[in-house]
Amino acid sequence: MKKIILITLFALLFTSCTGNVSPDNLDFNKSFTLTTEIEYNGAVSTADFTRTSVGEWEGVLTAPYALQGMQVSFTPTEMKVSYADFGVDLGESIPPEINVSAFMMIKTLESAFTMQNVNAVGGRDGIEISGMFDGDSYVLRLDKEGIPLSLEMPRRQLKVTFSGVTASTFRVLP
Repeated sequence: MKKIILITLFALLFTSCTGNVSPDNLDFNKSFTLTTEIEYNGAVSTADFTRTSVGEWEGVLTAPYALQGMQVSFTPTEMKVSYADFGVDLGESIPPEINVSAFMMIKTLESAFTMQNVNAVGGRDGIEISGMFDGDSYVLRLDKEGIPLSLEMPRRQLKVTFSGVTASTFRVLP
């Protein structure tokens, strides 16, 4: 009998140490920099993005070569693009092809970060947040620390993979 109790206690202890991550403690009031690989409709681009405050991002495209060095900045209502000595403020009239990729990625992330009207499920490897944005479903996968790993919007043929961000660079916003 003692052996069964000991085995049961060991099993409970072991499973509690390797349990699921809870989405209840997520805090997205953070600034961070990440590298993205954006796959959209068969095309692939890469960029480095920094979330400077809630809803505000700065980015630099690193590939394809023709767009390397293009800078973009996003606020909740506008997007600015600059390349070499040329710059344009797109305001609220953002072209659909841009809106669908980088701008849509930012807006969807910010929507997910509110944690409203989403389904968040914790697992052993991290957290999966699913919801709807702009009429399309999305799935945002996070690691155990709440750091973004990937974002998918299947209907829009958009898949984004995130890298280069760690818990130590995940800073609380002022």
